Parts: sequence; C-alpha cells; structure tokens
Amino acid sequence: MILDSQPDHRRPDNDDNLIPLINVVFLMLIFFMVAGQIQPSDGVEVTPPVSSNETDPQLERLKIVESKAGELFIDGKEIKQSELATRLNQYIDTFSEQRLNQLRVELKADSELSVEQLQTVLKIIKSVGINRVSLITQSLGNTTHD
Repeated sequence: MILDSQPDHRRPDNDDNLIPLINVVFLMLIFFMVAGQIQPSDGVEVTPPVSSNETDPQLERLKIVESKAGELFIDGKEIKQSELATRLNQYIDTFSEQRLNQLRVELKADSELSVEQLQTVLKIIKSVGINRVSLITQSLGNTTHD
C-alpha cells in the first residue's frame, strides 16, 4: 500500500476578493437611489389621459397639475383657483419682450377630471394672455390597469 506523504498545499478557501465587489455594488445602489429622482413631484398623484402623440418638451415651462378633485398645484405647492391668474401673471413677468414667444404652460390634469373643470382652468390661462398650453398625456404603452 502506497501512501502519498506529501502534504496538500492548497490555498485556504476564503472569499477576500468578494468583499470589495460587495462594497462597489452597495455604493452603486446608494448612488442610483439618490440620483433616481429626476423630476420634482407634482404634489398630488395624477393619472393623465392617454394620447398617441408624443412630443419632447424643449423649453422650460410652467407646470400646472390639476387633480380629479379639482385641486391645483404649481411647483408641487397647492394653490387656490382664485390665485391662478396672479401666479400666471408673475410667471409672465419673468419673461423679457424677446422671449414672450417662448412662453409655455404645461397642464397635467387627471383623466377622471370633468371637462368643465378643465375648461375653467384653460379659460383662466387664456385670460392672462398665454396662448400656448400643452396638455400632458400618457403614451399608449404607459397605461396601467389595476
């Protein structure tokens, strides 16, 4: 009977190289969680209506959000409907005469909002002299069904 008398010189099985990998993965996770907020929130959850037309906004625009209960939000802060014209006039005042043709307002209204409530807000926007209003909608592929 022949016995191998040489000791086994294998390297111990430890995972020292795995710890830096875990650190990098956690750092990337934290980075994407912090940097993941691209747009400011609307102040209220709104489901916009569906549209097949897609356009990219090119200029900075004032964003008005209207919930299905008729609540209005500008920059995530709730305002009363009676204050809307005043806030829009303040927005108009920030534009110089040369940039007035770039004046745009985005309206994000809930799909369950009544047409009468939407028309009331549109009339206020038009009454202050803003003629370019974009209605924010969802593309057909982004609809969710519960």
